[in-house]
Amino acid sequence: MPSYANARKDVGKINLFRVGGIRISIDFSWFVIFVLILWSLSVGYFPREFPAQNAYSYWGAGIVATLLFFLSVIFHELAHSLIAIRSGLQIPEITLFIFGGISKLSEDAKDAAAAPHGAAKRRGSVEDTSPTL
Repeated sequence: MPSYANARKDVGKINLFRVGGIRISIDFSWFVIFVLILWSLSVGYFPREFPAQNAYSYWGAGIVATLLFFLSVIFHELAHSLIAIRSGLQIPEITLFIFGGISKLSEDAKDAAAAPHGAAKRRGSVEDTSPTL
């Protein structure tokens, strides 16, 4: 029987699909940023850059561009997850939310080199600590 704590983890989320055993889900807050990006593209950017088109064209292009943007966020988080998996960590879930995406680690990394950004740290690169957006 599932515990109450496990049931609460999925409150406010919609599970979409799995990729390589990693569950991809969206938090309800994601819809806020989806609508804002869609609106800004469909009402602001596309009409300004491509005048004299009909509203359906702007909204269609806005939907496609917004979905492609969030697909790129999923790919970005999958890249972090693949590096973590190669380092021996398990990634059960990626969640998209209002500020981008987050890969959930099943446990903390043993050291900085095993963290999802470990490859960059070993090379001496600057770590990407900003949200994906």
